[in-house]
Amino acid sequence: MAKFYSYSLYKKIVFTLCTVVILFLYIPHKAYAKFTPIQLSIITPSQIAPDDTDVYGFRFNLFYGRNKNVIGFDSGLVNHTKGVFAGLSIGGVNVTGDSLFGVQSGI
Repeated sequence: MAKFYSYSLYKKIVFTLCTVVILFLYIPHKAYAKFTPIQLSIITPSQIAPDDTDVYGFRFNLFYGRNKNVIGFDSGLVNHTKGVFAGLSIGGVNVTGDSLFGVQSGI
């Protein structure tokens, strides 16, 4: 027979998971780490981490995003990497400063 948990337990689990995700996104920027696993940007400098930060994971740029190095998946209207890009980039315009290892697709 299946055990049914109360609604309050589900609320606690969801609250805990949301708190962990928020801290996961907030701590790298506030601790002045030089990398972040997730970067969300509207237009630089309106982004989670500063533009001299490396992204190892996922970056999404609504209009324009710029970072030092990006390794992973990159998506947005204008994707600008000042250093090395490695992974898959899908966007309107993709700009890589130094080296490209992977695939870029744009207009």
